[in-house]
Amino acid sequence: SIGNESDVSAGQSILWDFTPPSAAITITPTSPVKAGLLQVQLNASEVLGSAPKLICTPLGDSPQEVTLNGNGKSWHGQVSITSSTKNGPAVFTFEATDIKGNIGKAITAGSCFVIDTIPPSALAGLTARTGMNGQVELSWGNPVGVAANAFSIYRSTFTSVSKNDMTRITS
Repeated sequence: SIGNESDVSAGQSILWDFTPPSAAITITPTSPVKAGLLQVQLNASEVLGSAPKLICTPLGDSPQEVTLNGNGKSWHGQVSITSSTKNGPAVFTFEATDIKGNIGKAITAGSCFVIDTIPPSALAGLTARTGMNGQVELSWGNPVGVAANAFSIYRSTFTSVSKNDMTRITS
């Protein structure tokens, strides 16, 4: 010792943060998606220093950067799906920097979804017959080459109608 003395300090601690941020992504509507605007919500695992970079790439199609707005951990944006967007799987890629400068690229949930912009063909063999108590019985086969998950049935009291004139009665 050279003769320099000091009181005992209360102590200090140092916290090293080497953990990169990650993201969980949710989309609305849920997969499979049709043509239209896809709402994207990105929730980061920690506060980000700036807007994250998010890219949406349909398989075999051009990547589309998603402009994100928000702050901290919560960010949102939109992806435009058109009738010419390739059908099939699409993936998100992500990159962000947290407030400590760590760069992260991991997506923990919602990294992919399915695009389906091809409408099914017309129903096969649609028939209607009068049932009991004034009911109408409908029967049909699936569209050719399609295993449909559901059908929506509408009714109208008008003879010349558009879908806007109809009321959904089942799906």
